[in-house]
Amino acid sequence: MWSRKQDLFVSILFCFAVRLSSSWIPNSYKVNSARISEISLLASSNFEDEITAASKSSDLNDDIVAAAAAATQEQCQLIGTKSLGVDYGLSRTGVAITVGYNPKPIDIIKETNSALVVDSIVQYATSMQVSQIVLGLPLEKNGTECEQANLTRVFGEHLAIEVIAKLGPQVPVLLWDERYTSKEAAARAHSKNPDDDLYGTLDADAACIILETYYKNNGEGAERIQVNKEQHARSLAAYEQFKIKQKEEEQSILNKRLAKMEKMQNLMERSKKLEEEMRANGTLGLSNKKKRKKKIRKRNTFIRLD
Repeated sequence: MWSRKQDLFVSILFCFAVRLSSSWIPNSYKVNSARISEISLLASSNFEDEITAASKSSDLNDDIVAAAAAATQEQCQLIGTKSLGVDYGLSRTGVAITVGYNPKPIDIIKETNSALVVDSIVQYATSMQVSQIVLGLPLEKNGTECEQANLTRVFGEHLAIEVIAKLGPQVPVLLWDERYTSKEAAARAHSKNPDDDLYGTLDADAACIILETYYKNNGEGAERIQVNKEQHARSLAAYEQFKIKQKEEEQSILNKRLAKMEKMQNLMERSKKLEEEMRANGTLGLSNKKKRKKKIRKRNTFIRLD
């Protein structure tokens, strides 16, 4: 029940925002003034009682949900797109993941070898099946590129080459302005615990902020890293070989499983056959000692008959 109330409360707040600025909602989904007035009266009185009453009005809820869904889709086209955020550094690289809200830090890669960093990022991208990688580009305050930005571009190109070779050309590597993300991450961490030593711990949080700003702006202004035609062709060829190898490995695993299942089936059939033989001999369920006694009696019977 509480989750229902909570959802409706969020919808009410949304409709107040609509009342202040309704120009960005499609006309077909606008909430009329009578509906908004009704919602305003609900919010102004006792929350518990009025929310319970409002939850019984399906027409009101349908209008609210329709308007909220339309506005969300129009304003946040990237919602649902899984992205990997990367805050690249010469000694530490932060990695985060999101599908458009509440990004989560994954790891801080403490490595100076950029090739190994690329391998780690591609592994995360592969295991999490991301649709794109957003790489933070450190710019100066005036928007110009510094030495670190140039190094990031070089790293981004190596990353894009490896992504094409392992994930295919459909997964882009995007550059995104990351100015002030480190300071923002530090400010957030200090607000939680001012006494913490933050050295070397904020890179993944900075990657989260990169994703936040990217989705907040719907990715407008992002730059896709382009790979030269010759290298692109080599990476595509490597991707095709990788897919063939991957398919062969999957087939090999499947064959091993089938062989194991066949072996188990043969064992079960042998066990069933043995059980039928023991039932025919009357030895099913007898202990070894009883079996020996029965065998001796049977042998003595044959001797007496002779």
